Amino acid sequence: MKQAALTFQRRYVANKKTRYYSNEYKLKKLSAITIETWYRAIICGRNQRESYKKLKHASVVIQARFRANRMRDKEYDEFRKQLCQFKSIVEDCNKGNGTKT
Repeated sequence: MKQAALTFQRRYVANKKTRYYSNEYKLKKLSAITIETWYRAIICGRNQRESYKKLKHASVVIQARFRANRMRDKEYDEFRKQLCQFKSIVEDCNKGNGTKT
């Protein structure tokens, strides 16, 4: 009877320790998963930020080139207008003098 009581007590204590360490393991595992999730989120955020910076830089370059091209077109149109005005003035002067161009 005494041997049975000791065996019962040993098993009870072992079972209690097993549950304690099982719960402790689950808690540590959940903590590790939480830390890992946060770390992955931080890395993902950094990657998205770098991608955004590259995209922003590319769009700024495209806009700058588009605006420069538009300015060149305006300057060319202005030059053509001035050239036409100059031609008409020269033609008017030549008509008045009776000379041909």
